[in-house]
Amino acid sequence: AALKSLENSLLYQHDHLYADLHRCTDDITTSLLAEGKSNSESISIINDVTNKPVDAEIGALLAIAISELAHNCFVHAFSGRTLGNFIKITLQVTEHPEQNSAHYRLSINDNGVGLPEDFLHAVTEGVRVITLISESLGGELSCPNEAGSEVILTFTKNSFEAA
Repeated sequence: AALKSLENSLLYQHDHLYADLHRCTDDITTSLLAEGKSNSESISIINDVTNKPVDAEIGALLAIAISELAHNCFVHAFSGRTLGNFIKITLQVTEHPEQNSAHYRLSINDNGVGLPEDFLHAVTEGVRVITLISESLGGELSCPNEAGSEVILTFTKNSFEAA
């Protein structure tokens, strides 16, 4: 689903392929809502993903991460809860022209039941995928243990460097 959503969000500009991850995130979450996992009708989606196009190679990895983590929220976060549920997906890209680089911060959080303390060390297919994406991007994963759950992926890429 993630790559199909990405395909619908690709842009070709100045001899380079980019991804509109804001649009891609809308497509992914719309598909997840339509699947009817959990109490879909009681979940609000907050798409705070940048509108700025992202390199398509980086975008492909981030689309898979967004899909996997949002799916996890739909399936596990809101068990037994009927009202006031949200999933917020944020992608911030901060360019550093003087260093010819950009810093990326992807955050997926919800106000659900929270994550187990050892979430990033769990031996599941989803955690393995997210860990591989983080490693491919030279990034760091973290899960602040606060209300609900949050997974944060941060990394920096040179402007000429793909994933």
